[in-house]
Amino acid sequence: MNNILKTTLALASILLPLQIQAIPITVLNAGFEAPAVGLTFTPPANWTVSGGGAGVWNINASPLGYWTVPAPEGNQIGFVSNGPSPGAPATLSQVLSDSLAANTIYTLSGFVGHPIGYDSGTLYSTSLYAGGNLLSSMSTTGPAGTFAPFNLVYNSSGSAFIGQALEIRLGSSQAQTGFDAISLNAQGASGGGSVSEGGLTILLLGMSLTSLGWMRRTMSE
Repeated sequence: MNNILKTTLALASILLPLQIQAIPITVLNAGFEAPAVGLTFTPPANWTVSGGGAGVWNINASPLGYWTVPAPEGNQIGFVSNGPSPGAPATLSQVLSDSLAANTIYTLSGFVGHPIGYDSGTLYSTSLYAGGNLLSSMSTTGPAGTFAPFNLVYNSSGSAFIGQALEIRLGSSQAQTGFDAISLNAQGASGGGSVSEGGLTILLLGMSLTSLGWMRRTMSE
């Protein structure tokens, strides 16, 4: 195998993983560690509370018999409730600094669970918006006293809301739901060292043609 062909294959092995890597999008106070509390249910920094009620809960220091495991990340979780009584479905939301990009796959992830005794009939929801327009959402019941991972995937191909600010919303139909370690990743977005599919194809095609041309000249000599 000639050196140029070896170089082509080596670069392909480097560039292909870059093409498919997920690029993290900044979510402020994603682990609900601010403000730091002993127990006080204070609204979380950088998140907007609507509907019933929500706050941060230091379950590592004060599980109060409702949790059998520590927080998935750090010491605190964000909780969403329908209190004060009679209350209404509540939501934690955050408008992000990033906008919806075209032809991009977004993955909203995190951990979710319900305090022991509060899971019956309680549905949590996770949603992704752009400019206040719903892109994708899911709603189901999480585990009691512990946490399970969730993943919400959205493909922006063909979306009418390209360029509008992304927003995350976390909700609970009734008391109550806990969330932690929220993250949003974009696959195929520009930046972060990624390579676009078109650019990668052209680059590899050009390198392959160069390699073939070199081999033909070598064989003809």
